[in-house]
Amino acid sequence: DSILEELRIAEVMVDELEVTTPETDLREAARIMLARKYGCLPVVEGSKLVGILTESDFMKVVLYED
Repeated sequence: DSILEELRIAEVMVDELEVTTPETDLREAARIMLARKYGCLPVVEGSKLVGILTESDFMKVVLYED
């Protein structure tokens, strides 16, 4: 059996994660992602997940900025 078949998500996932809100500015979100080495950042309003900011979202900003 491979290690991927033996491990469960709970054994490898990050469980102390940082989140952001829709009002957070992009620079601050980028700082959080870089500091924590996240590829994505959950976006919440209160206790509700409303989105996920990803590295790809930043690439869109750079590529399509006027």
